[in-house]
Amino acid sequence: MLPQAVGAGLVVGLVFGELFGITAGGMVVPGYIALALIRPTRVAGTVAVGILVFLLVKLLSRFTLLYGRRRFAITILLGFFLGLALENVLRTDITGTYAEFRAIGFIIPGLIAEWMDHQGVIVTIAGLITVAVLTRLILIAIFGSQMRV
Repeated sequence: MLPQAVGAGLVVGLVFGELFGITAGGMVVPGYIALALIRPTRVAGTVAVGILVFLLVKLLSRFTLLYGRRRFAITILLGFFLGLALENVLRTDITGTYAEFRAIGFIIPGLIAEWMDHQGVIVTIAGLITVAVLTRLILIAIFGSQMRV
């Protein structure tokens, strides 16, 4: 289901971007988020890591020269390491069960943070949620009960 979700997310994201001029957190992000909408804590964890990465990059850019590819690479690396840390630190919750508050993948939070840097936090989150929901609705319309994740 992942290839179909990413493909649908690409199409919806492209149309949304052309109509409104807002990018939904990167090209592949809406597809991943659309599949994870049944787990809101995973979506929240991903967005939280993205916001933290965005803030850290803003802080780092005060002390270092971060532009272009270097800034993008640092953003992706911070997203990777913070997502990994969240996954390893919060393995279990209070009841001892596996915690759901974690990031989706390891690259997705960095991509979200990159677009937060370009167009703002609120605009990026709003665009991401809108495109992810539309993508999910298209997947449900096409695949119906075959939607496992």
